[in-house]
Amino acid sequence: MNAARNTQQAPSAWRARLGTAGILAAATLALSPLAVTMTSPVTVEARMADQVPDPCDFTTSGGYVITDAGKKANFGAHGGCKNGDFWGHLNFVDHSTGYHVNSVEVTAYIAPFGVDQPVRDVCGIASTNNPNDPEYVYFRARLMDNGEPGGVDQFGLKLDNGYTVTTRDLGTARPGAGNVQLHRPNNSTTLPLVDAATACNGLSFESNPE
Repeated sequence: MNAARNTQQAPSAWRARLGTAGILAAATLALSPLAVTMTSPVTVEARMADQVPDPCDFTTSGGYVITDAGKKANFGAHGGCKNGDFWGHLNFVDHSTGYHVNSVEVTAYIAPFGVDQPVRDVCGIASTNNPNDPEYVYFRARLMDNGEPGGVDQFGLKLDNGYTVTTRDLGTARPGAGNVQLHRPNNSTTLPLVDAATACNGLSFESNPE
């Protein structure tokens, strides 16, 4: 599904979760750097630290990890930008319970430590197969490309219902397998400004993965 990626084009599920106040706040934050640019470039740089700037790169990944509960979980996650919009998908299955998370919208693609670091976060809205979950949950997936082989790469996942997979290796320090690839940007692709806290519904990874 192609998701609307800025505050003026927020999908209906996102609008329902944020409410009018949240959408207006995101709109204000998205527009404010334009006003700051003329007077305080340093402030703009600080604000853009949690963004993927123009041009926008993209990340692909897939494999499996051992969850915090010690069970195997498969994942496929990718994100980036196309035609000025966010793009991507998350598919995650925890085999200990059969818990399945499948994204329906990507609301942000973020470089949480700046674009020079090989870490990207993909945020969005997903459905699950748990009848006790809300119709939609927010997710934030962490993807870290540490080079080859892929076992040194890392994956993590947080949902706003409390489900967490702590960021972990894909096959070195912990059992797992797979690969994360951070791809070069396409100079013709631009990224709309987004407030990460709003687009990710407050989800965050507290520190750089170990």
